[in-house]
Amino acid sequence: MEIADGCLVADLGCGTGVIGFVAAKLNPSGHVHLLDDNLRAVELAKENVLLNDLENSEVYLSDLFSAVGERTYHLILSNPSQQLGNEFLREMALKCFKHLKPEAQVYWVVQNHLKPYIKRLFEQVFGNCEVVAQGKEHIVFKANKLFPE
Repeated sequence: MEIADGCLVADLGCGTGVIGFVAAKLNPSGHVHLLDDNLRAVELAKENVLLNDLENSEVYLSDLFSAVGERTYHLILSNPSQQLGNEFLREMALKCFKHLKPEAQVYWVVQNHLKPYIKRLFEQVFGNCEVVAQGKEHIVFKANKLFPE
């Protein structure tokens, strides 16, 4: 992850919060919102925020961005649930676009077999897509919210 200090970051579908915690440590002057719709995950993420003394982080029980209203972010990070299907991933990408500030980025970690779909999806929604890392089982995609020409 590349994070400029002072950013507002969302960890969407945070689970226990690992990605958000890294973002908070790399961004000490910024702020991180950890969002998840699973009550147990949110409880664990809140405990982990306290255990790791991450004063620049807040955890929300949230269906996608429902708990943060119209707030926009400099960076959205996610390891989305791929079991919910392509329609959910499409809805999530559209919501990410809506909640990004201009010139902001979104990063998704997904399983390698989804590479063609996510590449197409990001091209459709954001107009761009970049593979920033690829491992044996997972791939990291990045897209930028660009100003319209």
